[in-house]
Amino acid sequence: MFKLNYRIQVFILDITTFCFYNATMPQIIDLLRKVEALRDVPDDQLHWMAENGNLQKYKPGDYVFKKDEPLTKMVIVLSGIVSLKISQNGQFKEIDQITTGGIGGILPYSRADKSTGSGVAETDCSIFVLEKSCFEEMIKNHHELTTVLVHIMASRIR
Repeated sequence: MFKLNYRIQVFILDITTFCFYNATMPQIIDLLRKVEALRDVPDDQLHWMAENGNLQKYKPGDYVFKKDEPLTKMVIVLSGIVSLKISQNGQFKEIDQITTGGIGGILPYSRADKSTGSGVAETDCSIFVLEKSCFEEMIKNHHELTTVLVHIMASRIR
């Protein structure tokens, strides 16, 4: 995918079609700013995040990630609900949900390497995705953003 100046490719995942539309950088930053955990992150860091991530759309029943897949992305649910499910006695059991404003997936400094469960869209979902490959630059150059995400990871442990 090409990086476009002040624009980001937004992908809509659909079973029958694969299409995309453009959202302006300020629109992406506004969406990220509405996430409670990111409200105090400086604009330049949200701008970096918006430039390096992408928006994805999921329909109910779509997998956002699957059990045993390598953890390669952080996800921020901008709208919708993602159920976190594990397989137990041959049946899927919901153990939690990521709702609008929730952050999931891999986070900076995490040592996890694969997903222990699946994330399934329960509703139409808009999800911002940042690949793990961006974390080294984030850690070096975007202290406040990294700090917020590490606090989220630490709260998962408790």
